[in-house]
Amino acid sequence: ASSSLNAAGVLPDDCVVLEPLDVLAPQAGDVVVTVGDGTVCGYRFFPPHLLPVSTDPGCRPTPIERANVAGVAVHVTRCLRA
Repeated sequence: ASSSLNAAGVLPDDCVVLEPLDVLAPQAGDVVVTVGDGTVCGYRFFPPHLLPVSTDPGCRPTPIERANVAGVAVHVTRCLRA
């Protein structure tokens, strides 16, 4: 993961497990991940927008129809000891 999900409690070295949209449709408030233009970003799903879950000021709300949503975040895994 990157810092794009830090306000959702996801740390940079965490792994986020996604369910594709054809398996799990997002509901209001779900964390979704988008991909495109070499970036991966995390958002809260609040139709008609995706709202950033990051403290990065460069992250801005995005209309859902403009986003390439890869899936709904369902789990986060974190290594407790390296």
